[in-house]
Amino acid sequence: MKKVLSLSLSGILILALLVACGGGLSGTYVGSEGEEYTFKGDKVTMSYGGVSIEGTYKIDGDTIEMTIMGETESTTYKKDGKTIEIGGETFTKK
Repeated sequence: MKKVLSLSLSGILILALLVACGGGLSGTYVGSEGEEYTFKGDKVTMSYGGVSIEGTYKIDGDTIEMTIMGETESTTYKKDGKTIEIGGETFTKK
C-alpha cells in the first residue's frame, strides 16, 4: 500500500511540474540582424537598435500570440533545441 501511495504521489508531482512549466520560454533569443526577444514567465521584451518594448505572450501549439503596446498578433512558432522560429525568422538562445 505504501508503494502504491508513493508512486501515485510521485506521478501527481510530475504532472503538476509539467502543467506549471506550460511549455513557455525563458531567456534571450537573438536574430540574424541583432533583434532580441527576452522571455520571462508570460512577459516578453523585444529589443532592437537600443529600443526595448515590453509585452506579454502565450503559446498554443505551433502559434505564438504576442500583445505589445495594446496590439495582439499571432504567428507561427517552433522550438528546436536552442533555437526558436517566430513567423519564419530564426532566433538563437544567448
